[in-house]
Amino acid sequence: MTKFKLPAIPIVVLIILSANSSVGHRYFEFDSSWPDESVPDLQLHGTAIAPDYENNLVVLNRGSRHAIPDRNLTIDEDIVTVLDHETGKVLRTWGRNLFHHPHGIETASNGDIFITDSHLHQVFKFAYIPETKLWNNESIMTLGERLVNGSGRYHFYIPADVAIEPDTENFYVADGYGNTRVVKFDRCGNYILEFSAGSSDGSAPIPFNIVHMLTVAVRHTPTANRALRRSAANQDIVVAVADRDNFRIQYFSGNGSFLYEQTSAQLGTPNTFLMSVAHVDVNPREAPYNADVDAEFGIVYAVDLGTFAIPPVVIEIGVGWSEPSIISQFSTNISDPFLRRGAAHDIAVSKNGEEVYVVVSNSSSLIIKRFQMKVESSATRSVLMSSLFMFIMTYLSSALLTQ
Repeated sequence: MTKFKLPAIPIVVLIILSANSSVGHRYFEFDSSWPDESVPDLQLHGTAIAPDYENNLVVLNRGSRHAIPDRNLTIDEDIVTVLDHETGKVLRTWGRNLFHHPHGIETASNGDIFITDSHLHQVFKFAYIPETKLWNNESIMTLGERLVNGSGRYHFYIPADVAIEPDTENFYVADGYGNTRVVKFDRCGNYILEFSAGSSDGSAPIPFNIVHMLTVAVRHTPTANRALRRSAANQDIVVAVADRDNFRIQYFSGNGSFLYEQTSAQLGTPNTFLMSVAHVDVNPREAPYNADVDAEFGIVYAVDLGTFAIPPVVIEIGVGWSEPSIISQFSTNISDPFLRRGAAHDIAVSKNGEEVYVVVSNSSSLIIKRFQMKVESSATRSVLMSSLFMFIMTYLSSALLTQ
């Protein structure tokens, strides 16, 4: 009797698809239709982005000039642009004659915004006005002394970014380019503590080398004792810090205790600056993520600078208390000259986690790219599985008839 061999590769694929037929494949796809085509025509130097409470994108920029030589002057153009989440069109602008060199922006749940000005060495908070959907021109909080750098409790040296605890409204300042620390304040702007870089192997820590951006992750199921969040333990908070020129992310508890870090090698990115991090409050174990990771603090998205040869990479990270887990990553490799016109500077993620945004700096026009989450239907896999099954059955029938 003539022996025949089964088609091994199709059978293996069939087994894999059968095991995963109920789980759709998830990925991010570049959205070429967003923002509106009028936005790249804006002669603005983008620098930072954050979603507002309506899930629109708030964009911080430096006007039509990347830098103003005279630090006594302010930008005589609006430095905040709000883009519609659906259409990508400009909804409104705000903020002229207030800033010299704005760098980072953060939005509060009530619409208020924080903005850092790295050349003024100051951090500002502005109240949101629901009637106009803009902000008051007079800040309701100003930390730091104008044009005076320092390392005291209420002085900064080129501050870069702000991140807010959603429950307590305490906030953290990335300080920054001149100092090598993160400073924590309560909701009223009173100093609480500060912390510097940690070490994962017990050796002397390598100091931060530009604390560029940071974000706050909150535990999904907070501890029963609400007061614990306000105590020294702070076990319901993880602060992720983009340590730019050390090519790494370091993670800390709410009281500044070092937890762990991810180096560029662990992140799977080339040795380029680690530019920014952003958090979304989702459970990675649930659909559409279906990730087998311990990540009770949700997901942090990170982006590196990229190089002329390698576009910036976005890394999706599940954050736990004891360790992080890389869920996926994708390249921002797209058809237009993304890198030749600038480099990735900040990242943001929509409230539901379905869109990731990257903004470019060092460009004469406003460049923002959106990547949308897509889930390949399980039905698509079922069709493929059925086709493979029919192929194998046909092959077997043919083989048996020739015996």
